[in-house]
Amino acid sequence: MGSEMCIRDSMEGALPANSIASTVYQIVSVLAYGASSVACIITGKTIGSGRSGLIKDYARTMQIIFLIIGLFTGLALFCLRGPILSLYKISEATRALAGSFLMVLSVTVIGTSYQVAVLTGIVRGGGDTRFVFFNDLIFMWLIVLPASAAAAFWLELSPVWVFICLKADQVLKCAVAFVKVNFGKYIHKLSLI
Repeated sequence: MGSEMCIRDSMEGALPANSIASTVYQIVSVLAYGASSVACIITGKTIGSGRSGLIKDYARTMQIIFLIIGLFTGLALFCLRGPILSLYKISEATRALAGSFLMVLSVTVIGTSYQVAVLTGIVRGGGDTRFVFFNDLIFMWLIVLPASAAAAFWLELSPVWVFICLKADQVLKCAVAFVKVNFGKYIHKLSLI
């Protein structure tokens, strides 16, 4: 009876905990999404000006910057989760769950900062929008949603494990991003007719 009530309280607190964690995450991850836009502009402008030979050097430098942004953002999120949660009037179960969600996000934001900036910044800016589109489709429909549904409904795991499944693609996409930007072909000269 006691563990059943604990699970029910945990499930009821999942929605507000997710809402809090998502809002904080959106604020903290602005820097990563801004870096993605900047990378797209730099890549597109460099290719458009006929200096495609510089892209590999630029890509190496930008990848380091993206990782630094991710580490800084993750550390900030990890360190500020307590003060941020103290601003909310929520139950202790919801506070604990939101803290766990923020802990997960403090790790996955490192992957987000890298893969989003590489894939939607450098690769998409290089003209390979099709690869980015199909990569996102595959990860969302073949990995994230089935794994999350299985964790929630088939395995009946805790909300934290379901949340990890929902955010796992942010880390898994890093391998694809690294291989594509360092070893793949993504530079396509696009021109208006």
